[in-house]
Amino acid sequence: AAGLLIAISQCEYLLGISVPRSPYAYELAYYVVLDVLQMNGAVLALSVLSFALLVGLKKWRPGFPRALVVVVLGALIFWAGELGQYQVPVVGEIPTGIPSLQLPLFTRESIQALLPAAVVLALVGYVESLSLAKSFANKHGTQIDANREWLGLGMANIIASCSGSMAVSAGFSRSAVHEQAGAKSRFA
Repeated sequence: AAGLLIAISQCEYLLGISVPRSPYAYELAYYVVLDVLQMNGAVLALSVLSFALLVGLKKWRPGFPRALVVVVLGALIFWAGELGQYQVPVVGEIPTGIPSLQLPLFTRESIQALLPAAVVLALVGYVESLSLAKSFANKHGTQIDANREWLGLGMANIIASCSGSMAVSAGFSRSAVHEQAGAKSRFA
């Protein structure tokens, strides 16, 4: 169900249409079908080209960094489109530089407001990370230490909070991409 919801929600970006947010797959699908005639041809063409390159490069050269190639080509096509007649919308400006590091401000009100959500996020993030780590460890015949996972996630989240970052957790898609690319080191 989560995969279906994610796939339908990505149609907005693949077709260049505007879809209102909804937690229900059937509502998202309804909005996609409703707006499909308003799709942006340039966005659709870029989406199809990107998908074809990802699949084609995987079959032609399995170890090749195909995602990087698609991102670079997409950026070049976008830049050329900006100069021409086709308009491809962007997410927004990417801030330059490194974010400043500062300790977060803790007030009694902010702690009371954020603590319940923070506890849930921490537990879900830890369970997700641990289950993912166990899955890949079993696949590759290695062992993991749950305490080190907890410590690593905790330190990453403390450091992330000092730069205004989102909560840190493992992600299946990122781990799968690393595995397909042949990443082996802890740094990866």
